Amino acid sequence: MSFSYPALLIFKPLGIIKKLNPKYMNSNEIDKIVSYLKQYKNQLSEYYNWNVNTYKLVELKVFSKSELEKVKTENPFEKEIILKKRICLKLNNFLNNSKTDFDNLSLWIIKNWGGINSPNDAKTLNLIDNYLNNGIIKFDRIASLSKVLAYLKPKEFIIYDSRVAYSLNWILLSSGIKSKFFPIPEGRNSKMIAFDMNVLIRMNDINSYKVNNEKDFKNRLFISKIDKKVFLPKNDAYFELNKTISQISKKLWNNEKSEYLYYTEMLLFAIADTEIYKDITNKISLTIKTKTQENSIYYENENQKVIADWNVVIQLKSINYDTKSICEHLSISEMELKKLEKEYNRLMNSKK
Repeated sequence: MSFSYPALLIFKPLGIIKKLNPKYMNSNEIDKIVSYLKQYKNQLSEYYNWNVNTYKLVELKVFSKSELEKVKTENPFEKEIILKKRICLKLNNFLNNSKTDFDNLSLWIIKNWGGINSPNDAKTLNLIDNYLNNGIIKFDRIASLSKVLAYLKPKEFIIYDSRVAYSLNWILLSSGIKSKFFPIPEGRNSKMIAFDMNVLIRMNDINSYKVNNEKDFKNRLFISKIDKKVFLPKNDAYFELNKTISQISKKLWNNEKSEYLYYTEMLLFAIADTEIYKDITNKISLTIKTKTQENSIYYENENQKVIADWNVVIQLKSINYDTKSICEHLSISEMELKKLEKEYNRLMNSKK
């Protein structure tokens, strides 16, 4: 069973479109993200398992009973693609012709499809109206608003979901991309909570968070001031995310998949608590120094530390880190890196 978009869709104006910083992420950085995602893209239909209850969609005038019965027979991925195409058509039609039907379907997207049980439907609908009429987007409700916008205009908007931001941030972090990270909406996934991405990002840039001034440290905004240098401003994040996903999609997919942003969004969503989790637990290591800074709790002696440190260098080189990036990542100088290589080679030669 398949549904297609018409050749031309007429959209009601959707408020103010913010001008984006064209230098946020360059082509080389986009290529690194695309390279990471290529290893999973062909298994998207297997990874994606968001299986929503669709029983209300007849009442909401989206499907006939017979159509919905056919939709229910599809696997979660194919079912989702059908929903996105049909709901897009209906939502745009309702936007132009029936505010009541538009509001009801929007609430279904947020509450039934998205699982966000807002206690106040009026406030939720006001959130949508504020964007449609005035271009106002508030990050504290971005997970709700972006769901409707992504269904309404799938070539321009994606769902700003905690899993999507989590996956994308890990790719930026593990690929050595120096662009600012995306703020992550609150999520409930236990694996993502266990390995909090914000903590991993801050630990990777630990020198920025060290206390150099006691007066600054006592300021209740101490962390948030540093975060501004590390994370995108919340007011800009959704616009930058849409632009970034659009750039990724054009290089990652062919034909229709390169035009509709939800394919990349679904892939990032689906691998967050599967492949991204595995990647994190395989690549992350933690060294805690003693007060004398003489030994690490994970190394029995200095020789093991040299070997482990050089293995990290090898891993960084395998994901295209250059010498400068490796030194920044390890917080060492190029001279110290050369010394580490020399010491590693000495140890390896001594074992022969």
